[in-house]
Amino acid sequence: MLNSGAAFARPFKEDAAALNMIDENVLNREPDGLVPGKWCSGQGMNKSTEASKPAGEDLCSDWGNINDVKPGSYGLRFSFLLSKFAREEKLTASRCLQATTMGSS
Repeated sequence: MLNSGAAFARPFKEDAAALNMIDENVLNREPDGLVPGKWCSGQGMNKSTEASKPAGEDLCSDWGNINDVKPGSYGLRFSFLLSKFAREEKLTASRCLQATTMGSS
C-alpha cells in the first residue's frame, strides 16, 4: 500500500488486521502503546531493537515535549503524494463524492 502510493479510505472495525499491521510495521506502535516520537524516550526504537529492550520496559517512560510532532518518512511521502495530486489537480471535491457514491452502491 505504501510503496504503491495507493490511497485508501474506508472504515475499519476495531482491531482489524489491517490496522494492526499498520500500527506494527508503519508506525512502530506497540499493542496498546503510543506511536514513538520526540515526546517519548523511545524515539527511534522499533521492532529491530525490540529484542534488546528489557522485558516490560515502557518505551515512553520518559516524556518530552508532547506538542513536538514531526512527520516520519511515510508521513513525508504521504505529504509529497498529496502535494503532487494537488499540483496535478487530482484532488477535487467531485472525486471524493464519486468515490463515496461508488462505495455505497
